[in-house]
Amino acid sequence: MARRFELLDGERIIREEHIHWKNYLSSLLTVALCLVLVLVRMRFRSFSFINMLCGMNIVGPELNSIIIALEGVLLLVAIFAALFRLMQVNYIKYYLTNRRIIITSGIVSRNFEEMLLEKCEMVYLHQNPYERMYDCGDIVCVSAGGSIMLDDVREALAFKKAVLEMMGENKKN
Repeated sequence: MARRFELLDGERIIREEHIHWKNYLSSLLTVALCLVLVLVRMRFRSFSFINMLCGMNIVGPELNSIIIALEGVLLLVAIFAALFRLMQVNYIKYYLTNRRIIITSGIVSRNFEEMLLEKCEMVYLHQNPYERMYDCGDIVCVSAGGSIMLDDVREALAFKKAVLEMMGENKKN
């Protein structure tokens, strides 16, 4: 996928990162669970999940067909929501150039968040133990006017180091 922004004069991309793959897991697991439930629904067409889980007919036959229809709609909504989240996560990218940090996101519309490196004062990295295992984390760049957060960066330590190096180069110039 091509980048969706223009570089300034003399600007070059130093690093490009995506959001970490762990963000795909919840959506993939949701789709897999929903597909299993659809297969169960196809096998046991005349029973609602409520009756199957309880092992007896709690819901009478007059409500059973309504509940079965609602269960089907909920499964479809869950599948579409999970697929939409997969697409959303796929379109989040982080760029470090020799002049600024850029976050791009959005499927149809474009969203840009950027900070000039010369304005950046501090860079924080937050990693819990799980994120340390997979070398990902949240990076917060703070300036006098605000902050920018890069959520779940894939190689967070290397990205932070590159930001600090670029900040040092910009301070020299």
